[in-house]
Amino acid sequence: VSKFFKELNPIQGNLARLLKGYRPQKTKNACELGFGNGLSTIIHSAASNVRWYGNDFNPCQASFAAGIANDTGCGAELCDDSFEEYLSRKDLPKFEFIGLHGIWSWVSKKNQKLLIEFIKRQLQVSGTLYISYNTLPGWSQFSPVRQLMMEHLSSDDSANGDIETRIENAFSFAKEIIETGSAYSDTHPTIKNQLKE
Repeated sequence: VSKFFKELNPIQGNLARLLKGYRPQKTKNACELGFGNGLSTIIHSAASNVRWYGNDFNPCQASFAAGIANDTGCGAELCDDSFEEYLSRKDLPKFEFIGLHGIWSWVSKKNQKLLIEFIKRQLQVSGTLYISYNTLPGWSQFSPVRQLMMEHLSSDDSANGDIETRIENAFSFAKEIIETGSAYSDTHPTIKNQLKE
């Protein structure tokens, strides 16, 4: 499922800046870290003269998004580097806008530190950082499923193989548990849709 997030539009960032009494900025280069299927990055790239860059360490998602970007000719430069590899690149411009939609809640502390270092290094002085993350009120029902998936990722059963396979195995395991008709999934019917998304 691909979703579009209007919040990743630098114009939204300028609105937030204006509401806080700061001057809006002209955005030439923008970056989304952890772009998923890339729909937001691709649409924002196609609908503006902003040069968009993006990174998602999942090769399947990055390949899918790069294919759409190439087919549409939107000009977005997308890759599947690890955050460590992306941080070490020397060919990236300074960005007036960097966006992270949800990825912060799903990566390790080590990767969070790499994201902070990337932002320190690559965000233009007076640039805009948009970061969203999962909070307990909105994600409390899904928290046990997330924990189940994290436990499965670190279990011996899925310790072998690449990260993509391990993530797919964790999703399959969680779906199998939820679809058994557990009392938890019956009490919280939105869990199935959240897991599907």
